[in-house]
Amino acid sequence: MLSRDKVPDQKHSGTKLAFDAAVCLIDAAVEGDIETVRRLLDEGATPDAADSDGLTSLHRCVCICVPAYAWEYAEVCVCAG
Repeated sequence: MLSRDKVPDQKHSGTKLAFDAAVCLIDAAVEGDIETVRRLLDEGATPDAADSDGLTSLHRCVCICVPAYAWEYAEVCVCAG
């Protein structure tokens, strides 16, 4: 979900956007950004949250990323609970 409170919108001065933690987690997983994944999980992001296609960050990671990273990502998610 988007909310207008964190990231400045370029078109509308003073308007800000913030992305839901699950959206950020999926993006970080696909990008291979394990440090951001860890931070988001530490902050309470839910690794089993699904996107509009019904896919979780792990699904997206396995389908798009290098397999070695997918294993590391899965391990981080399992350790996070």
